[in-house]
Parts: sequence; structure tokens; C-alpha cells
Amino acid sequence: MNPPPVAVGIPQLFKCDSPGELPDVGVLFIEVDGTGFTPNQTVKLAYDLSSSETGPVEHQIGDVSLTSNGAGGFVYTIQSNVFNIDGAQAQATDVVSGKQASASI
Repeated sequence: MNPPPVAVGIPQLFKCDSPGELPDVGVLFIEVDGTGFTPNQTVKLAYDLSSSETGPVEHQIGDVSLTSNGAGGFVYTIQSNVFNIDGAQAQATDVVSGKQASASI
């Protein structure tokens, strides 16, 4: 029996200032780390990045299906389409168990 998912690691905000870190220099991204999911199975990750720097709040909303690694973990990088990231929310669902974990900044 696998342990239940633990809270998705707190998403971290990074700004890339040098070439080679991401395909485009200066691209903002959020990295979401998860542990405790069913090994080698599907994890559905939904996210919402928000920015209010340029006026009304803009959102970048998305979802993706991932496969956890053999230890039940995953790392996923979300490249931002918004000008500046003021906040981020992520929710990961273990498709096998149905259990969820979430985090925000």
C-alpha cells in the first residue's frame, strides 16, 4: 500500500536571467514538486498563475496529465504567459487513489 499524497511542495517562483536555463531568456516559471503519489501512474495537475501588475488581474489557467516516477514523485515546470506572477495555485490529483494535494504562493 502506498502512502497518501502529501501536500505538493510549495511552488517556487524563479526568474531566468541567463541563456540556457529555459528556452527563452527572462521567462518566468513556477516549479511544482509532488511526492507520495502512486508510483508510475497518472497525476493530473491543474494550475492558475495570476498577475495584476499591468492593470486588471490576468490569469493563466491550465492543466496537464503527468506520470509520477517510481518513487511516486514528479516535478513540473509551468512557463508563464503573464507579465509578472503575483500568485500561483496548483492542485495535483492522484488518478488511481483520487486523493488530492494543493499548494499556493
